[in-house]
Amino acid sequence: MYTNLLRFVVVAFRINSSIGSAVDMESGADNKPQPTDSTAGEPPRQDAANPSAVMLESVNNGASGPGGIAKPTETSGGGTASAAMSGSDPTLGVTERKSDRGTEATPSHRAEPSTLDSESTDCGATKSTSGDGSDPAIGDKPGGFELWHGRLRSARLVVAPMVDQSEAAWRMLSRKYGAELCYTPMYHVNMFVKDVKYRRECLTTYPEDRPLIIQFCANNPATLLEAARYCEGGQFDALDINLGCPQSIARRGHYGAFLQDEWELISQLVKVVHEQSRLPVTCKIRIFPELEKTIRYARMLESAGCQLLTVHGRTREMKGPLTGLADWDAIKAVREAVSIPVFANGNIQYLSDVHRCLEHTGVQGVMTAEGNLHNPALFAGLHPPVWEVAEEYLQLARRYPCPLSYARGHVFKILHYCLLMPSNHDVRQLTARASRLEQLEEAVELLRQRYSHLTEPGAAEWRPAPDDPPVLARLPLSPLFCQPHEREPIEDHLKKMQANADKQRREQQEQKERKEQREEGDDDTPARPPARAQDPSALSKRKLKKLARGAKVGANRAIMERCSLCCNPRGLRCEFLLCRLHCRDKCYEHNLDCPGHRILVKTKRQNARDWHARQRRLKEVEEDGPAEGDMAADEVQQPTR
Repeated sequence: MYTNLLRFVVVAFRINSSIGSAVDMESGADNKPQPTDSTAGEPPRQDAANPSAVMLESVNNGASGPGGIAKPTETSGGGTASAAMSGSDPTLGVTERKSDRGTEATPSHRAEPSTLDSESTDCGATKSTSGDGSDPAIGDKPGGFELWHGRLRSARLVVAPMVDQSEAAWRMLSRKYGAELCYTPMYHVNMFVKDVKYRRECLTTYPEDRPLIIQFCANNPATLLEAARYCEGGQFDALDINLGCPQSIARRGHYGAFLQDEWELISQLVKVVHEQSRLPVTCKIRIFPELEKTIRYARMLESAGCQLLTVHGRTREMKGPLTGLADWDAIKAVREAVSIPVFANGNIQYLSDVHRCLEHTGVQGVMTAEGNLHNPALFAGLHPPVWEVAEEYLQLARRYPCPLSYARGHVFKILHYCLLMPSNHDVRQLTARASRLEQLEEAVELLRQRYSHLTEPGAAEWRPAPDDPPVLARLPLSPLFCQPHEREPIEDHLKKMQANADKQRREQQEQKERKEQREEGDDDTPARPPARAQDPSALSKRKLKKLARGAKVGANRAIMERCSLCCNPRGLRCEFLLCRLHCRDKCYEHNLDCPGHRILVKTKRQNARDWHARQRRLKEVEEDGPAEGDMAADEVQQPTR
């Protein structure tokens, strides 16, 4: 009975528990979590195809823009509305998420803006890239013949880049006389990147000065790319890399033609500008002594991304007096080996040279440097009077300002042969000492007044004066007209260098003979010629100027008595009341000692004679025998005065 009762209680308890559970489940059905958008409340996520682009999705559909991407709006805290809704702090880079266990921080997926996405430059240009780091404008830039026909307007007459010479005023003068394309001066890429003032001056251009290519010398790809991005404001049509400068400063700076043996570095320089800059990249090179190597060099540049190649038909060693003639055959071989436009450089002094070069090499254009500096009207086939061209340039220098040193250099080159005449020494001095453009204009006007009547139609022909340099008589034109610079023949230069070397060897031999005579103790032969001649006619110009200054010399020193032969202060202890230089000369000439200057010529000569005498005695003792030698040696070893 009790057993049955116990079973009944257990069954009843189970039934009550089941009914209670069912009631609880039924009553809690209304509190069941409803399905929600799985993206609601999530932090910004990245696009798989574009990891650097951030996709912001808002819980509020009304805040979404086209395609469901939220429009971020600024909040008072400096972040965005999306960040504020999700509880994120843009300054901390984490998102606060509340849960039953409290507030926890999770990493935020908010992307930081890249410094390369938008960077302003001094020239007002903006360097921008897309989300994946690439710039659509880079792939759309013209190259090769498209660049030459388009931006460069099929230019055939080109003014070369010249350090401190091809500034805006000179470029505009060259364009007036037919130049179709100009380059800026060569700029140093490190200074361009680091020096804001230098960069601002380099980026100063004018709308009428187009087409225009900027040139850099560089040996670091990253620095060159940074400089290239400063030049993407539209004021330049291409960027040229200088690989042809043969000067000693290029050797010290490790750029120009002294990079031509480092092909891997050159390839990186060209490739980084070609692939990551909006500007087309061009190169200016010199040839190798081996033609086959020159062709491989040009093809390497083309494969790296060079869009136009300028070939100077001389080697790296051909410079200065050893310049010689450019090799047009090598330029022709390069033109036939590559599929990009080629400019030829070298041997361009007259307009006829331009036509011959185009016909011989088949290049797209001809570049000139030195010929243009001495005659900017070369491309027009003209030879105007030098003062007319100089006046035109100085007027342009006022309109397109440049450093005075640039203007002075141009005036010197234009008036080169006129300034060689002794009769124009005053004009040369005025030009050299000019500190304003007005003084340069005054010098040019002096030449006009002296020689303009010789350039008029029917005027008498100019003839050199007896004291004029011989080179003026060998010129094809009168020195009053613009014409190419005539270099000294290489053979004559080599003969002159050989004569200088022979003279130096003779002087060394004479010095050696005088030294031997001095050691022998010959009193009649001076140890050396006097270092300072007392005859004013034998003094140098610098010494005469120093003597003329008089009291100005040593003005900052203490007041001292002067040497009796010059304006230098005399030695305070000198017995002869002379400066050190003249005291030394006097002692050598008259075999004297000056304890005040510690010039002991007489004592040293006497010691030399005594030493030679002892050596002769020792030699005689050795020849006479040992017995007498001991006694003689004792006598010789006694100190002598």
